[in-house]
Amino acid sequence: MPLTHRDSPENGLEVLKQGVSEALQGGGIFASTFAPAAGAPEVLAPHPVYTVAGRDIAEGRLLDAARLIAWRYLIMQNDEPVAVGILAEEEGRLHFSGLNQGRLVERSVEGIAAVVTADAFHEKDYELRYLEIRPLYFAALWLHADDDDMLIPLEDHEHCNIEAHAPYDEATILEMLQAHMEFHNPLPGQGLKRQPE
Repeated sequence: MPLTHRDSPENGLEVLKQGVSEALQGGGIFASTFAPAAGAPEVLAPHPVYTVAGRDIAEGRLLDAARLIAWRYLIMQNDEPVAVGILAEEEGRLHFSGLNQGRLVERSVEGIAAVVTADAFHEKDYELRYLEIRPLYFAALWLHADDDDMLIPLEDHEHCNIEAHAPYDEATILEMLQAHMEFHNPLPGQGLKRQPE
């Protein structure tokens, strides 16, 4: 199954390169991100980033309520993931939002590799997306097809039985996230409680 990619934003790569260059020049934690001896960095095709409000989850909506908030560019060097560049859009213009490192970068690449080799995903083409719900500490690869959606969480959440790199349908993830919401209670007193069935 070839993962498909939505057309990337116009001038996105140029905006990303300028933003990364400025971040590296600023020193700090990003100064040693790319090792000169390891060769030129490779930027993979970007995928869109979506989020869902907690109230939507509490009221039983997930992917239909997802909002596009950014574009995510995986950056590789010597065939290893080193960072993710984020581009956001405001008032119709792209801007560099940040350069991320850490476990979610590596787990994203591992998750994509697991999808590509899994027999379950060989029957149709899926567009690669990314779903993040920060108040619930949830991030997943979102595989979207015309008649199907699958979610691949990037981390375990044992208290609500979410297993990293395992495929889930939307209904299962929604139920898990509602339980996750009750566990974390990200907005106490704001009425974000699971709706009775």
